[in-house]
Amino acid sequence: MSVTRVSVAACMVLVALLMVVPCASAAPPDGALYAAYYVPDAIDYAGTIFVYVKNPTSEALTVTDITMDVESVGKIWLADESFLAEDVRDEYIEIQNDQLRWYRVYPNPIPAGGVAEVILRLASAPEAEQAEIAITFAGHDPLTVAIPLQEPPFTMEYVGIE
Repeated sequence: MSVTRVSVAACMVLVALLMVVPCASAAPPDGALYAAYYVPDAIDYAGTIFVYVKNPTSEALTVTDITMDVESVGKIWLADESFLAEDVRDEYIEIQNDQLRWYRVYPNPIPAGGVAEVILRLASAPEAEQAEIAITFAGHDPLTVAIPLQEPPFTMEYVGIE
């Protein structure tokens, strides 16, 4: 009987420690950044930031947070969550970062070996020369990238194949 009490007490101590001691997160997966760039509007109104992240692991990888210039964009939605219900609609359009009009991560979670697209639509033409974007995956430190907010040196408008 005393062995059982010790085991229960040990479990209670372990659970208490797990609640107090933060879990260490791992570095972002190697090779997770696939591409990142800024596309200005043709009329100089605003622009859009595109970040493509690859899941190089053998399990699904969930994006849990995105920040732009250290400020969170808001709730990161999972791909299978519905945005049509009235109780969700207001929360869906709530954006915490004033620099943005809307954002999207798709798909989320990212399947093993898959690629997700992160779109950040700016609220106005950027005044800064670059944006610091951090994408956090569940259980990992943020993946950070500095994206120049300048007109690209060239654009490819059309490709034809005969």
